[in-house]
Amino acid sequence: MPLSPPPVRSLAEVPIGTSGTLALGGLPRAAALRLARVGLRVGAPVTVLARTAGGGRLLATGATRIGLDRDTARRLEVLSAGAGA
Repeated sequence: MPLSPPPVRSLAEVPIGTSGTLALGGLPRAAALRLARVGLRVGAPVTVLARTAGGGRLLATGATRIGLDRDTARRLEVLSAGAGA
């Protein structure tokens, strides 16, 4: 039986502790380039560490920790691998 692909969800909807692979979703090119400079590129492994008070997210990618605002978190997509994966 073939495996089903992992679900694609908005980063804002992904539960804390979930790991997955980043997809840029509907992010404008300029914003995508800014994020790429700090390591958030399509295909980057990410883990959602926390929610911020304003509805954003704190992410880990490798040894880097990056905070995103709510609007950016809503526009980014993650191919979820699961909690703690």
